Amino acid sequence: MRLRYLLCAVVMLSYSFGIQAQEQTPSGPSKKKAIILSLLAPGTGELYLSDWKFERWGSGKYFATAEVLFWATHFYTRAYSGWLKEDARALAARKAGVDIRSPKPAKYYVNIGKYRDIYTYNETQRRATGTDFLYDETDANYWQWQKDSDRRKYDKMRADTKRFRQVSTYMYFGLFVNHVMSIVHVTRQYKRMTTAQSTTGWRFYIEPPSTGTARIQLVKTF
Repeated sequence: MRLRYLLCAVVMLSYSFGIQAQEQTPSGPSKKKAIILSLLAPGTGELYLSDWKFERWGSGKYFATAEVLFWATHFYTRAYSGWLKEDARALAARKAGVDIRSPKPAKYYVNIGKYRDIYTYNETQRRATGTDFLYDETDANYWQWQKDSDRRKYDKMRADTKRFRQVSTYMYFGLFVNHVMSIVHVTRQYKRMTTAQSTTGWRFYIEPPSTGTARIQLVKTF
């Protein structure tokens, strides 16, 4: 009869505390939500797992900082590439008489940096390839550099324009890697959290009556 009362007490305690006679893991943040946040903005998943407390952000702040730097570099180098392109063509218009208002293929702006004038270019092409790649010697295609130093300056500016454009494109790869690394990190962080939480809980122990009296123990594990 006494044992029956003890068993009833166990059931009532289990119901009252909302736990069963076994180890329980406390409810916590969502793994899916943490991953989605890291996918959208690296570092926010870690902040979410830290209960939105910046002092517990940990490595997440590095992913967030990297994200800002990658985007800032992308937009700056792309904008600078555009400014440099405009400056280079303005120089060609002033120093070589290039008509930058009429549409021209990109190869034209490469060639004017390699040859002193349209006549030198056409003569070189006639000797090398015949008449396949000649420009009509019209005002729209005309160029003639006043100084060779101006031509070299223009050619360097044009090359720098391309280089900064490439750097801007490379930032996409950096952003992709940062997102992937943040997702991997937040997944591991969630796993560590759940592992740590699973070791904390309540256990019920019932000792069979060996001396005519049964004993029950409620133990919190850490």
